[in-house]
Amino acid sequence: MGCHAGWVAPSLFSSGPRSDLGPAPYAISEYHALDRNPHAAAERTRQLLDQWCADLPAAAAAQIRERFADPKDIVHRGAFLELYLHRLGGALGYHVDNDIGNDANGRRRPDMLWRSGDGELYVEATALAGDDVGDPVVNRRLDEIHDAVNAVDAPAFSVDLDIADHGAGTPSIKKITKAVQRFLDGLDPDELLADLAAGGERPRFDYATGGWTFSIVADPLQPEHRDYPHHRVLAGRFSDADTIDDFTPLRRKLKKKAGRYGVLNMPYVLAILCAGTFVEDREINAALMGPLVHWFDTTRGQWDSARQRDGAWMGPNGSINARLSAVLTFPRLSPTAICAVEPTLWINPWATRPLTDFGPWRRIEFRPTGAHIEHPATATVADILGLPSRWPYEQLPAEA
Repeated sequence: MGCHAGWVAPSLFSSGPRSDLGPAPYAISEYHALDRNPHAAAERTRQLLDQWCADLPAAAAAQIRERFADPKDIVHRGAFLELYLHRLGGALGYHVDNDIGNDANGRRRPDMLWRSGDGELYVEATALAGDDVGDPVVNRRLDEIHDAVNAVDAPAFSVDLDIADHGAGTPSIKKITKAVQRFLDGLDPDELLADLAAGGERPRFDYATGGWTFSIVADPLQPEHRDYPHHRVLAGRFSDADTIDDFTPLRRKLKKKAGRYGVLNMPYVLAILCAGTFVEDREINAALMGPLVHWFDTTRGQWDSARQRDGAWMGPNGSINARLSAVLTFPRLSPTAICAVEPTLWINPWATRPLTDFGPWRRIEFRPTGAHIEHPATATVADILGLPSRWPYEQLPAEA
């Protein structure tokens, strides 16, 4: 049940005009980036999330609001996922009872209880920062360095940044901006385009300061792609992708949440927002049932494979964590990607309390052998929530 009549729920966001400050710096939080964005898609997102929050019970809304505005991205994402799941469950016809982190009378229970005419189930919401998120102190320094590169005025170039050595502190941001600006000011984009067309190499600039070593490689833009407002010379912020391991933190999170609440009297679903850049089906499959190990059988002269028994549902001696009926995954879900991310339901074949029917989304049913069967979704999130498929970049019919 929502807030009582006549009471206006406070907004999740700040009030007042929002001027166009250009692309959000990397060094600000996801919440702050959405809160300061003046564009129509961001305003639609803020209005919808405020509507959702106003429909929560007052106590739950207050807790969601506090965590949603947290400068720590992982806290913000967890609050957003709870808000999203409350609305999604209601749109599917469930009555959603929010506990939102409270343990009534010392009784620990998951975040939500979904009730319908067909039965009840518990839903636990959690957000996982992938391995690419990294140490928060190092991450903040990297964000400041990326923002320093983006502070240059170079509308005819884009650049690739490679950080070879990490210093103990944050290097001088002004020095980095000035050094990169001098490098790009010395290049002629049209001459470079001609040189590259003739087989030449992209110009490279190496720079060291404060224990950090950088390499900048410049790409000249075609004339029609120059002079865009708020042009960023550096588009991406992550590096060292070959060393990223999103599988291990995902498996750790699944195992921790699987047994958190002891014996439950109804099905238990873990809904997890996977924020890692490289979390895909393969990583989720391996985290649940154990990764596939491949080897070459010299006696048969062919490759072979088998499951390594260290997943959340498959241990060295067989099935484990049977209390966790299913896992519902949302890779890289965010407030502006509500209709772009479709959930997948992963079914535990050994569940003590199995799920019989839970939503129209894509479903993966495992077999005890580790093999699986995939069932396609029968409806999209946009269908369920009554939103345009390209929302928030597409208007609602009432706005057109």
